[in-house]
Amino acid sequence: MSKGFRIYANIDSEVFKAIKNVDNYNTNAQKSIRKAMADGTKSVYDAAFSKAPHGKNNKIRAGLHWSYDEAKNTGVVKSSAPHGHLFEFGTNERFVYPTRRKALKMSDGRFARGVNRSGRIRPKPFMRPAIEQERPNIESEVKKVLE
Repeated sequence: MSKGFRIYANIDSEVFKAIKNVDNYNTNAQKSIRKAMADGTKSVYDAAFSKAPHGKNNKIRAGLHWSYDEAKNTGVVKSSAPHGHLFEFGTNERFVYPTRRKALKMSDGRFARGVNRSGRIRPKPFMRPAIEQERPNIESEVKKVLE
């Protein structure tokens, strides 16, 4: 099972400081910054959901979740699908070898002898483009509050 992976948004330093030190502002500014972060997290989730690869069972899309922690003023969009990182970053060509016998028994009852290549997966990123799409919107909302 995958331990997951992290992708960070490279937010402007001024906006990052405002988000991190939100308690230094007045009540209205705090509410506005927190709302911008919560709305931004939701919009990143929506964008990732629309960009996520989907097939017969939609496990990547079904595994996407988002949360917002008001105390830390951080938003998280994550995929609980154990193969989400494989689609995000892709894989190299995979090889399967028989272990105790001369031939490898496949799941459909056939046998294969020697090295079996199962191909590679090209990267189909869905989280990184979603973050890059929504980052300017989040930054602009927080900058409006700071002015």
